[in-house]
Amino acid sequence: TLVNLGTQGFVNVRNDDILISREAIPYLKGFVKDLESLGYKVIIGYAYRSYEEQANLDAIYQAEAGFSQHQGGLAFDIFLQNETGGVDLTRGLPINQDPRIRDLAHKWGIVHPVPTDTPHYFVLDAAYPGLTKLMQDSGIDVDNYENAKMALLGIAQAYEYQLLSPQVAAVSGSTFLP
Repeated sequence: TLVNLGTQGFVNVRNDDILISREAIPYLKGFVKDLESLGYKVIIGYAYRSYEEQANLDAIYQAEAGFSQHQGGLAFDIFLQNETGGVDLTRGLPINQDPRIRDLAHKWGIVHPVPTDTPHYFVLDAAYPGLTKLMQDSGIDVDNYENAKMALLGIAQAYEYQLLSPQVAAVSGSTFLP
């Protein structure tokens, strides 16, 4: 379910029609609060995008429609506020200069999957609760979205293997299965 981010009362938004997945709210709220404790004044510039909006961006940014987390309402673009409290679309969070930002994002299950897209973040744990910590504990770079996809595939395969192993063992006569 999408909700209007501007009515949530914990973060400034670029305009009043920014929507985000309800499931992302607690993660984003914690992240914003922690950023503010570090002295960052932030504003959300973009979140949910329709397929059509994403298709229009594809021509400019090669952001293919149908494959963006923005379309699920789980991605957001966060910027630093300018001196007047507005948004400066050229000033994303300085994640590469301040490692505390990355640590806070991961604490809240949020990843920065595209290094060249400074303002873009994805609430991974809203889609897959606990995946960020699981990947970190396994030494996997959580900011690499391909790693997240591989971790999910591995979890799915392990789950499938556990469920199917007795049947597979019975059919194959294999002795290496538990």
